[in-house]
Amino acid sequence: MTLVALNLALMRWLPRLAFSQAELLYIFIMQTASIGISGIGMMQFLCAGVADVFYFATPENR
Repeated sequence: MTLVALNLALMRWLPRLAFSQAELLYIFIMQTASIGISGIGMMQFLCAGVADVFYFATPENR
């Protein structure tokens, strides 16, 4: 959303530097793919981290 707002401002004041519709679509697709890939990698640490809280709980550390 921020990139679209920035592009609208560029189209108004510096149209030569503004992204085309195809370039914005390419950026969106690449961003979506990278977020999906990194999200899969982080899930393995999130699940293990949530379980560790209960596994290492003792009466001493509450």
